[in-house]
Amino acid sequence: MNLEQLVRETFHDLTEDSPQPAPDFADRVLRVRRRRRIRALATVAAATAVAVIVAVAVPGLAHDLADGLTGLPASTLVSHPDQSPPRDLIAAGDTAMSAWNTKKWVVRSGSGKNATRTLQYTWHLYNPTTGRYESVPWAYLDVAPGMKTAAVLEGPLPSKRVGLLDMSTGKVTRWIGLDHPAGGVSWSPKGDKLAVTTYSGVPETIIGTEVSWVDVFSRTGYYVVDTASGTTAFHALPQGNDDHNTREDLAWSRDGSLLKLPNMANGDTWYFDLQGERRSTPEGERDAFLAPGLSPDGRHFSDGGQVTDTSNDAVISKPPVQSLRAWADNDWLIGWGCDSTCGNEFHNRLVLVDIHGKHVTALSGYREGKDSDSGRWYPLFTKR
Repeated sequence: MNLEQLVRETFHDLTEDSPQPAPDFADRVLRVRRRRRIRALATVAAATAVAVIVAVAVPGLAHDLADGLTGLPASTLVSHPDQSPPRDLIAAGDTAMSAWNTKKWVVRSGSGKNATRTLQYTWHLYNPTTGRYESVPWAYLDVAPGMKTAAVLEGPLPSKRVGLLDMSTGKVTRWIGLDHPAGGVSWSPKGDKLAVTTYSGVPETIIGTEVSWVDVFSRTGYYVVDTASGTTAFHALPQGNDDHNTREDLAWSRDGSLLKLPNMANGDTWYFDLQGERRSTPEGERDAFLAPGLSPDGRHFSDGGQVTDTSNDAVISKPPVQSLRAWADNDWLIGWGCDSTCGNEFHNRLVLVDIHGKHVTALSGYREGKDSDSGRWYPLFTKR
């Protein structure tokens, strides 16, 4: 996606993104090296994808739409190829970038190989009143479908309450208290429930340097929160020391009836019902971690690198982009695209591409720098 996908394919992606969630997994990743295991779902897939990428020029989408080559209404496309990080809304079809964040490692105590470091997020959230992304003070967040409400956690993580924020006013309209502090949040597909993952410490914590470290695992479980009533139900789900990432949040199944957890140690996915019981993988659920997965109509599937027909699993295309991140509608996807040379895997921007890989248009400006640069931004995608 990515960034997320080769992990999915090579097991993966996660995510640049991005909350990913689940988040997710996400800028969780087409890079196969494990130098950044903590961000594997968002970065590992990048390098492998670059090795097989076909460089393309980026045509104007306006031309494609004018020629009637797509079913994507021109009115749903909002692109700013001159902005990185974006200042104004980016959207296509039914999907928009609802927020973006930057990340940096912060030394909390000690030094050198004895330093305790945590990953700190800085968020910019879309304001539907101004049409722009604005800096917000929250330590972690997710945006509900419809992009009117965000679930927010105060810093420093883990937080003892989750807030429901009106994105138009920037005000929290309700706080929901938690007996077990939380480090991650994920909205259900219908926007009526939250999966709140709980931790005893900051989810992304290491001891050592960014080159050599020991992971600190602290997940304790998760809540299912009914946002209308404010009721919460906690289920214990501690992390094991053989897990792949220190942040492993729960996300939702496609229909919202189950919760899912990427089991990075075994490369599969666990499913739980809303009462906390383990369930088998539901029929029709094709997990791709932080990759796009199934199209809205269920006819196509993307693992982040290619698009297949679900009726026969035939490969339709391998779009000429670095990685695919989200479905814009049934026929178009949002992903990361590199420049004409693809000489730098980190020099990429958001693009829109059709399922046949024939038409690509830029949505944002290019991200610069390496994966460890604090100024590098990661998107959060939400259904509009």
